[in-house]
Amino acid sequence: MCVIDAGTCDGEFTLYASRCVGPTGRVLALEPDPESFGLLRETFELNGGVPSNVELLPVGLWKHSSELAFSGGNHLTSQLIEAADGAAVPAGSLPVPVQSLPDLVSRYGLTRLDFVKMDIEGAEIEA
Repeated sequence: MCVIDAGTCDGEFTLYASRCVGPTGRVLALEPDPESFGLLRETFELNGGVPSNVELLPVGLWKHSSELAFSGGNHLTSQLIEAADGAAVPAGSLPVPVQSLPDLVSRYGLTRLDFVKMDIEGAEIEA
């Protein structure tokens, strides 16, 4: 099985998915917020390390692969921001890489995709 966990935050679902897919499965865990990504790493350190069937990716999920502004550090209200042409990027935001689902499938050579969990603060429609 192959699972994508988009918006993994501190990784509790990623950890669960890793155990569900087993040693022959694969989990891609996406988290664009640097602070949450640090918590994600901590979660796995506390649970014996990152299993071989998990890849931790410091990226967001979006409709196309590029770089977007990200308003982070505030957990539940963190969000990706697609500024309109010529619009100013909000103060305090930082640039983060984003990937589209088709690009992730291609980049990681996925031959199947069994489950996609998205908790991406309102960007689900765009993704």
